[in-house]
Amino acid sequence: MSFEASSGTLVLSAFRITDDVDEQGFFVLDRHVRVSFRFEKVSGVMLDCSPLTTIMELGLRRLTPEHLPISNTLASAGDYELGFDDVYGGSGAIYAKAISISLEPELE
Repeated sequence: MSFEASSGTLVLSAFRITDDVDEQGFFVLDRHVRVSFRFEKVSGVMLDCSPLTTIMELGLRRLTPEHLPISNTLASAGDYELGFDDVYGGSGAIYAKAISISLEPELE
């Protein structure tokens, strides 16, 4: 994760866990992809976890007046919220006026 001024990028490595098991008894992973989220005009960052964590759940939504106010942010209606929960019970969210998403296949 890197942020400069009011923009930034979050890069996640993602994959699918299959039902197949390899010779050592580990589940086989496939469909590896690098997902990049580019944030413009960041209005808040809240992390209650390590930036190098395993994300269990990820959600993207556009904020409405009913979602506000959000403590310790400058988020307003119309901003995007990328929120996540990690496998250890931590959570985080990034708020921005604009978000772009790109995908790049990773070698397995």
